[in-house]
Amino acid sequence: MRRPLALRALVVALVVSVALGVVSVSAVGAPIVRTPGHPSYEFRLRSGEAGRTWQGSGSITFTNVGSDPLPEIYLRVWSNGVHGCAPRAIVVTNVRGGTLSGETLECTELEVTLDEVLAPAETATISFGL
Repeated sequence: MRRPLALRALVVALVVSVALGVVSVSAVGAPIVRTPGHPSYEFRLRSGEAGRTWQGSGSITFTNVGSDPLPEIYLRVWSNGVHGCAPRAIVVTNVRGGTLSGETLECTELEVTLDEVLAPAETATISFGL
């Protein structure tokens, strides 16, 4: 059964994500805080005919929940790893609020160096084309 286009767009909106703030416990019992946290996503997407390619724009607002300054974030583009690393279903372009490293890490991970280092408890937004 084919999913309606709106549902497919929602699914794709969830596949481009920023590394979420997570608290876990290290081997020695000390808490480890991973940042950023409190993400808010906004996407405007159009699907190719078969739903395998996507165009549009997106933005992610997030907060540095850690105790150290945050110079970069990583975007996970899960759809790019579904059928191997090529061809890519989603290509991130025109990043604003940061600079794409130009290198894809592990097929689905994109490093974005923030325009300004984000101090603890500060919030920032990056936006991009797809």
